[in-house]
Amino acid sequence: MKRKTATPSRKPQDAPGRAHVNLEQKHRAFALAYLANGHNAGRAYLYVHPGITSPAAWTGGWEWLRRPEVQGFIRVELQKAWGNLEMAAQEALGRLALMARATLDMALDEEGNLLEPACWPPELKEAAKSWERKSGKVVLGDKLAALRVVLELAGKLRNPVSESVDLLAAALVEDRERRKQEQASRKG
Repeated sequence: MKRKTATPSRKPQDAPGRAHVNLEQKHRAFALAYLANGHNAGRAYLYVHPGITSPAAWTGGWEWLRRPEVQGFIRVELQKAWGNLEMAAQEALGRLALMARATLDMALDEEGNLLEPACWPPELKEAAKSWERKSGKVVLGDKLAALRVVLELAGKLRNPVSESVDLLAAALVEDRERRKQEQASRKG
């Protein structure tokens, strides 16, 4: 049985500046398979070339991942996928506010029985660190830490260190003014 080789040929459009413009269909299929299968280059190469041996697929996958146009296509696809998951500061602040509002009674029904997590309100779901079905144990995130961050970001809570520095600075300014007045009254 004759082995197929896994060495792709280089073409003029493979220049690094071209990224994924003119990406051949087989390279596109390889890159999409690579992204879909959890970044396994050998399996992605086998997807495009189903008749080759595994060692040839690993070699071919490694070589194709080095191609600038394949790298560019993968980079763009990852940016598209992860770009939607970026969190703005307002969303982060909102999530912290949900955590700060959560209370354990939100996990209970009218008779005091623990509700399934699917029935919990959003603020409780956001605040829950863990839940054990058998014991009914629910562990929430640190509510006070969430409140502190929300208040600091909203400008409603001052940092005690900066507050002490402000008081010290005010005392020094007051002391300097008092000394100036004393010197002026001695000269006068």
